[in-house]
Amino acid sequence: MDLAGRVYFDLVTPDVWRFYLLLLAAQREGARVGLEWKPYLDGGVPDGPLEGHGALLAACELVRHDVVMSHGPFVSALLTAIHAERVAVEDQDLVALAGRVAGVDGEIVSSGAVAGPGRVLLEASQREAESLGVDAVPSLYRHGPVLAVRTTSAAAGVGALARLQLIEGMLSDDGLWELRKP
Repeated sequence: MDLAGRVYFDLVTPDVWRFYLLLLAAQREGARVGLEWKPYLDGGVPDGPLEGHGALLAACELVRHDVVMSHGPFVSALLTAIHAERVAVEDQDLVALAGRVAGVDGEIVSSGAVAGPGRVLLEASQREAESLGVDAVPSLYRHGPVLAVRTTSAAAGVGALARLQLIEGMLSDDGLWELRKP
């Protein structure tokens, strides 16, 4: 199975981490995943200097824009550091660490670059997400209504491919129904 589209994400929401783990597990079971990862900040991009989480998402957009092939490894390194290794989003070395893991030149994600072009790209991604109706992360988009994905820690277990196929079916639908479990 192939899953394509856009996923709107942040780096701190546990559902994003669990969804990422679901995608990895489904890939091990044979899925081909070609999602474009686009940042979304609940509440919007703050006025003033970007710090912490906002700066990290601006760095993600800068890498997505300038070093396309390194974007996936960069986002992966950030998610892993934050969720598996419990590195704080405020850690000044986090962007450099993710850059080294992804093979990104440190100058690309320097604080000056993140504050300038990275901020502009993050704001554009935010406007795009809001225009589509994104109001939660992770949310998937592909030529229809956005699909917010909620997960539990069991989502990435055995049968991840079947779970991803259900998500694919919902993305392909006309948006007239919704599945929920308490």
